[in-house]
Amino acid sequence: MTGRTRATVLWTYRLDGEFLGTRFAGLTDGCILNVSEPGDQSLIGLNSKGRVRWRIESAGTFVRGAAGVWVGGDDVQLIDPANGTVSATRPLRGKPMVLAEGVFFLGSVDDGSICGLNDALEVQWEWTEDAGSYVVADGATLCRTSATGIELVDIPTLQRRVVALSVPVALGTVFRAGNVIAKYSMGRGDSWAVDTVSRQTVWQKTSLQFGFVARWRDAVIWCDEALSAADIGSGALLWETPLNSRVIKGVKVVGDRCYFGDEEGNITVLDCATGTPLFQKELPSGSRALDICLVVPMGDDALLVGTRDRILCLQMD
Repeated sequence: MTGRTRATVLWTYRLDGEFLGTRFAGLTDGCILNVSEPGDQSLIGLNSKGRVRWRIESAGTFVRGAAGVWVGGDDVQLIDPANGTVSATRPLRGKPMVLAEGVFFLGSVDDGSICGLNDALEVQWEWTEDAGSYVVADGATLCRTSATGIELVDIPTLQRRVVALSVPVALGTVFRAGNVIAKYSMGRGDSWAVDTVSRQTVWQKTSLQFGFVARWRDAVIWCDEALSAADIGSGALLWETPLNSRVIKGVKVVGDRCYFGDEEGNITVLDCATGTPLFQKELPSGSRALDICLVVPMGDDALLVGTRDRILCLQMD
């Protein structure tokens, strides 16, 4: 990647608390973010000028879906992202935590359950057997390791299968593409994919260090010595793009573009199909030392950069 010019900052929103960087959604005319404040956690909606248009107190994690924004916390809520209007709310045990669109974890790790809700927040299915030991793969499958393989529970049928593996079974980030389940280790370790029908190992890699893994269609994008993309089903490398900095932050895939920052305060947008940089800019000198948490688009001509204590809106040109 070549040298960059400095980005134009359209506005800055400074936070009263600490930004929870994994929970940040860009809209066409603003954004939604989780903020940790003393004694509480809030969900805030900003407009395209960086002004607060709505706030929900005591709100936990959220996921934006087709029906609206699914919010955990004291209760489960479904809200309109444009104005913060609550279209449905339902008290459920514990402090429900959203795992995927319409999928929540209830209770404690030792005595919890995973349930699926419809748009009226009515429970459609519930999995109770050792629920705290499962992860959700792409919102469609519950996964956990067993002594001899990986256990899969399909959503919403709750049909369970155990696939015996000849590879190390410890879980990392899990994706599913057709009949293939792939696991990517964070840090150095075994990453692999298995066909859940034939129960054969499709590919296995031990030399890659995945600094992050983000899904794009039936491929993953990750950072090792370079920024790379590979097919989930076959493991075949699709492209590789050199990096100026190996410490990549704030990665988000939206549509066919990958957005991220780095430790030197650079912001990059890549074409997911080719790895070609489409936008590369430096943050202004006073902002370059900020800890970038997440980078997302706002409409077609602006980027939102979330840091620990502020949100920056950058002009894309």
